[in-house]
Amino acid sequence: MDRDRISAYLRTQKLGKKIYIYNSIGSTNEKAFEIADNEDEGAVIISEEQKNGRGSFGRSWESPKDKGIWMSVILKPDISTVEVPVITQVAAAAVVEALECRGFKAEVKWPNDIMVNNKKICGILTEMSVRGDKVSSVVLGIGVNVNVESEELSLEIRARASSLFIETNEIFDRNMLVAEILNYLEYFYYQYIKEDNLKLSLDICRNKSMILNKEIKFEQNGSIVKGEAIDLDSEGKLMVNIGGNIKSVVSGEISLLLP
Repeated sequence: MDRDRISAYLRTQKLGKKIYIYNSIGSTNEKAFEIADNEDEGAVIISEEQKNGRGSFGRSWESPKDKGIWMSVILKPDISTVEVPVITQVAAAAVVEALECRGFKAEVKWPNDIMVNNKKICGILTEMSVRGDKVSSVVLGIGVNVNVESEELSLEIRARASSLFIETNEIFDRNMLVAEILNYLEYFYYQYIKEDNLKLSLDICRNKSMILNKEIKFEQNGSIVKGEAIDLDSEGKLMVNIGGNIKSVVSGEISLLLP
């Protein structure tokens, strides 16, 4: 990864104007939180390798050296804590659009997975720090399997994960893809933060959804619940028809029910 090459592709005003690139660290999200108080919004942490990469639900995130995009973006939105999860949808829209620029038909598996050919290509991890009752900073972690080869994925995830290289047998310019993600992310993010316009991001997440109008299952209060995913509401919550009752789901791991 090269800071100058990333910058050459950037069209942003804030995001990516300061980029830290590491050869190897524990976690880009952890590093972002370490420096967030002393950084302006838009600082980006990238590492060629993560020793302790984290995904959702406390899972580890495999980060083969020099093969993917393992980055975190520091954001400082003036929003309430309950609004923070929607930033995941904003990021999902940005990644989908960036991948479409590279010729991929990407889909969103709500709320934080980006899929290509029904396999996970990217995961998004949105975390926040709070001071009093205010959001101090949001760290947006984005992990994209770019040039990862099949044998570099563990047997545990190989059946459900993939990479841009595996899908095409082509090597991709990671610097260009980082810049494209940041370009779209800044546009969608400030549409939301400055214009209170979430519709653009949510429309992309709806139109590119992997689960809408399909039968799904998820865990709720310790039980497995089944229903039909029917829409995203104006706040990015998943609307599910459960036996004729419409319920909203804020977060959780969603699985499609096989026919």
